Amino acid sequence: MIRKITLLFLSCIGILGASYAQPRCGFDGAHQQMMSQDPSYAQHVAQFNSQLAQWLSTNNNMNSLLTTNSAGDTIYEVPLVVHVMHTGGSIGSNYNISDAQIINTVDYVNQTFAATWSGYAPVGSGGTKFPFRFKLAQRAPNCTATSGIVRVNASATYSNYTTDGVNRSSSGGVSDPALKALSVWPNDRYYNIWVVNKIDGVDGYPGTSGSFVAGYAYFPGASAGVDGTIMLASQMNTGKTTLPHELGHAFFLYHTFEASNPSTNTCPTNTNCATQGDRCCDTEPHYQYGPGTCYSGQSNACTSTTFGDATAKNIMNYANCTDRFTPDQRDRFIGAIINDRSTLISSSASLPLPTTSLPSVCVPGITNSSNNRQSGPREVSITDASPGTRVYMDVQGDGYGDYNADGNISYRDYTCQHRVSLVAGKSYTLTIRSNFNDKGAAFIDYNNDGILGNSSGERLAIQDLSGGSVHTVTFTVPYTATSCTPIRMRVISDNTSGYIDSCSNRLYGQTEDYEVLIYGTSSSTASVSIGNPPTGGNPSCYGTTLTFHASPSSGTTVIGYQWFINHTLLSGQTNDSLMSNIFNDKDTVMVQMYYANLCGVDTVSDSIVVERRTTIAPAVTIGVTGGTNPTCIDDTVTLSVVSNVNPGGSPTYQWMSNGTNITGATGPTFRAYARGGETITVRMESSASSPCSDPGYAISNGIQIQYTTKTPVANIALTIGTNPGCAGQALQFTVTPTTGGTAPTYQWTVNGNPVVGATGVNFNTSTLKHNDQVRVIMTSNSPCASPTTVTSAPIAVIHEKITADITIAQTTGTNPACQGKPLIFSANTSNAGKNPTFQWLVDGIAINTATSPIYVTDSLRNNQRVQCVLIATDSCVANPHDTSNFITMLITPSKRPTVSIAVTTGKNPGCLDSLIELTATATDLGTAPDYAWIINGFQATTGNVFSSSSMQNGNILMVRANQTDNGCYLPDTVYSQPFIMVRSTTPKAPVISLIGNMIHTNFDSSFVWFGPKGQDTVNFKNTTYPDTIGAYWAVTNNNGCWSPPSNILRITLLDITGIDLNGMEVYPNPTSDKVVLDWHGKSVSYRIDILNSIGQVVLRDQVTGVSKKELSLGSMPAGNYFLLLKDAEGKVGTFKVTVGNK
Repeated sequence: MIRKITLLFLSCIGILGASYAQPRCGFDGAHQQMMSQDPSYAQHVAQFNSQLAQWLSTNNNMNSLLTTNSAGDTIYEVPLVVHVMHTGGSIGSNYNISDAQIINTVDYVNQTFAATWSGYAPVGSGGTKFPFRFKLAQRAPNCTATSGIVRVNASATYSNYTTDGVNRSSSGGVSDPALKALSVWPNDRYYNIWVVNKIDGVDGYPGTSGSFVAGYAYFPGASAGVDGTIMLASQMNTGKTTLPHELGHAFFLYHTFEASNPSTNTCPTNTNCATQGDRCCDTEPHYQYGPGTCYSGQSNACTSTTFGDATAKNIMNYANCTDRFTPDQRDRFIGAIINDRSTLISSSASLPLPTTSLPSVCVPGITNSSNNRQSGPREVSITDASPGTRVYMDVQGDGYGDYNADGNISYRDYTCQHRVSLVAGKSYTLTIRSNFNDKGAAFIDYNNDGILGNSSGERLAIQDLSGGSVHTVTFTVPYTATSCTPIRMRVISDNTSGYIDSCSNRLYGQTEDYEVLIYGTSSSTASVSIGNPPTGGNPSCYGTTLTFHASPSSGTTVIGYQWFINHTLLSGQTNDSLMSNIFNDKDTVMVQMYYANLCGVDTVSDSIVVERRTTIAPAVTIGVTGGTNPTCIDDTVTLSVVSNVNPGGSPTYQWMSNGTNITGATGPTFRAYARGGETITVRMESSASSPCSDPGYAISNGIQIQYTTKTPVANIALTIGTNPGCAGQALQFTVTPTTGGTAPTYQWTVNGNPVVGATGVNFNTSTLKHNDQVRVIMTSNSPCASPTTVTSAPIAVIHEKITADITIAQTTGTNPACQGKPLIFSANTSNAGKNPTFQWLVDGIAINTATSPIYVTDSLRNNQRVQCVLIATDSCVANPHDTSNFITMLITPSKRPTVSIAVTTGKNPGCLDSLIELTATATDLGTAPDYAWIINGFQATTGNVFSSSSMQNGNILMVRANQTDNGCYLPDTVYSQPFIMVRSTTPKAPVISLIGNMIHTNFDSSFVWFGPKGQDTVNFKNTTYPDTIGAYWAVTNNNGCWSPPSNILRITLLDITGIDLNGMEVYPNPTSDKVVLDWHGKSVSYRIDILNSIGQVVLRDQVTGVSKKELSLGSMPAGNYFLLLKDAEGKVGTFKVTVGNK
């Protein structure tokens, strides 16, 4: 029986190995069920599909619909919350996947939609970039910090969840709404993803066979309690397209085989690709051919043409080669967020919590609190001033109703829930929708003082339209507004005929506050300018190439550029220059520069109007750009082309003197030397072709080089010593010449008398008396000088006692400072005389070793005062001691951080090529330290989680952690203990057999045994005794690297009595190939079975009433064999025999 069970188990392994798991999407079933059961959902879907074509026709420039986000690019940022619905396992286990796995999966999703994931089709090769970024939430619904990952033990509430997971197809398990009710966040600010253990009882992990549901989602319009995506934990990983696929559904993308019939291979109707099938005209109609296939390059039965990869490899298809989306799918995606998930556009959920609060502001109440007039804002939107273009904010739906819909609440503070980003100087339209007969009002606190002025520019001029149900205003953000700091916007709708101010109580309606962030105000520190004219000239001829260059202001940290023509974005034009020939007359070329500042990323722009002509006569103007004219005979004057008209893209130049070409002078600049009296011009040959350039050249204006004379100047200054100062001090005077020529000569004088030998640039002396007058006489050798000899102004030397002064400053470190961090203080003195000394004091006590102008310490305590005493040694100093100011140090205690490493996935020791995940944990190092992993002394990667399947035996890993919150730590950077990788080759799996009452492996090695009681941590031999009914298996252990598991033996019978083999001896016959069994005179009777290493009987014999038996094993292959002895009572005994090579 045991042998039969073992063979049956092995045959099942073979069957499973021949089949493989094929994930599929559960959208179709979930969607059709929702369409039949929820009329509101069905109406929502039908309305979107019917209106989308019209909407796309009025918004054919999709790039104009993008909003600028906090990272500076035009993209929609969608906040995610991931609910891990686990079964009680530890974090990192199969059903309770790690944070790192989730974060990596979101990164993979973003790269998939950006068409940048390695191996997927990039832009330009079939891929399509979606202007979306999915980001884990950083703000919870109650405005506290979050990681965007919520963990719920669903099995603690629903016991059937453990075995069956979510019930999608009327099998066992928890219903979809019941499971989601355990953890759901508002779908108007978050997109919810639930990671589950199983769908319809299948988890999708290795071992799953056949087709299974990997996940499913709903179109927009599902109720807030169920809207979102259900995902198997096994599919929440990089490289698995389930999540990008389901997010496609979440934003109104159908399967590419929509409306086909998989049971009959019926093709979908496709007479109008915009309204039938998947409603995308750049995919082909086809029938559903099932998961796990790839029809790229094969014939499409629905079109009788070869499948294009836009369909065959489309992520919304079922295939094993999906790697792309299409432009039409992108357009539906954008249409979905603008029209149906618009409240996500301004959601602040993906932003970190603010570090400062908005200024406090008045909070209006309500006069008629028990009214039922349904007054108040129902929708608040901000778009570009031109209709139908960009949407920056559109807050509506559940939770954003009027006064009554919100539960009779008169004031709503949404400043932590919604932020809208605006640009100074731009015009926008604000629209408030309400019930009929309301009046609207709106305010923006541009100066951020908390006072929403009713008469200032902060009150927007709202107009009430459509019977009081629409309140709108077009406004321009002033350049004087506060930038880079969130400010408040207040909107009001009230059922009143009176004046609405910002602070008074409402009669029946509601007040709502939102957050605004403004970029590009006059407080911006950067600017950008476009060189005018561009290369190619302005005006220029039609068809000629122009190159525009953007130049940022000095010190600007540029993030990037975006060029526009007539305010239409030019795709791919993101460098600092734009070159093209497509310009028309009066086109406006604009560059928008993104740069880093306190906002994170801000923008400024500049623009030029292009002038185009059919024919333009070239012109060129030169000017003096270096030196002066008139000039000295020995000086150089630089002349340059300062402007030109219609030079073409590559004009050539020839400089001329008095109309004659100057050899070699053919650039845009010419340096004129020794050309007094000559008139310099330049001839420019335009590279523009006829008829643009007529004539083809131009002669510039002329500049005559003129000579003049200059009066030399000798300026002297004291460069060493002080004046007034002490008698006898060393002084140095230095002369600086002007128009001195190439080798001026000097004679220094004191009181008009030449000083012998003092003829250099410097004059050094220590013998001057009080009121001595120091001058220098300079003789210039410049041919331009007139006169050639001049005398400097005098410096009068003053001798007097000087008063020493000392001040100190902290030159390194901060105040407040961290305990144990080095601090440096410096002494600054004036009138200290020669060779002063210093004494540093802390709380008035002298520090013995601190006697230099610099004091370095790391031992100060809180509130200690640092001072320094100047001790003058020069008799010229009137005050021999002077005490500095004091600096009171605020010292914060420092934490002593540590960092440790733990194995969270895999094991060590382990196998080569096996995955190991290590997680670093820093203690007392702040909330978000940086981690860097170091392998064999070289940095490999960052983050607190490191995973690899390529570690080598002996690799030494360490993790370095450093603080990022500028807190006090000693040290700021810490290292873990070395973690030594022990990796070994994977050994072969054993085959185990039950021989007698023992389980044996088929070869000798070190083994780890497993049985009904779990792992055997004591016995590592090649045999084990089964003492419990149940399944047994083993793995070969190569220094911690385990082989795949052996076959499984299921033991159903225990307590087989063993034969006492004491006294029996087994030995080979030295003269033959026989084995001798010797009982030394004791008469025995046994049946003898000889089994090979996998438990098969290869020889059978018996002994009856004998005391010795010889068995012939010579014909058997080399290897291990087991002799099984069984007596008449059923008792058994075994021992091993090894047959060697012949």
